[in-house]
Amino acid sequence: MNNNYFQTYDLGLASALIANDYELIGMDKNNPKKVAFSFEKNSVLERSVNEYWHGHLLIDARTLFETQKMLKNRIYSD
Repeated sequence: MNNNYFQTYDLGLASALIANDYELIGMDKNNPKKVAFSFEKNSVLERSVNEYWHGHLLIDARTLFETQKMLKNRIYSD
């Protein structure tokens, strides 16, 4: 993976980032057991990732749920 991209396998984190208006650059579904979500790396994104892991990232609950549902649909389509 290119150093200009942040990649995570965590559906919750990916959903939270998208719900906070970070653009999903791509999804790698080559591994049948997990999906890698890619985002453009920058200092603001890295701060949001840290806030997520420390339980400080604020997200509208409905937006998070809808985003996670959309990602699951994308994962299982094709």
